[in-house]
Amino acid sequence: MHTFTVIRQQGIPAFKAELPYAVVMVDLEEGPRVFGAMPGVDVARVAIGLPVEVYFVAAADDTGVPYWRPID
Repeated sequence: MHTFTVIRQQGIPAFKAELPYAVVMVDLEEGPRVFGAMPGVDVARVAIGLPVEVYFVAAADDTGVPYWRPID
């Protein structure tokens, strides 16, 4: 992981139940950096250099949203 921030406040009611959560910037092996959320992970565990893997959540029949989780 290249960098991250922790979201602790949210004005949109649907996201308040998710607080706190990390938003991360990940360096892919192919070169680009990808931005995404890391929901459901203890934010105390999130750190620069943490190895992560992507998983996708369906947003539509042909569209997935990338999310990240630590590799244990």
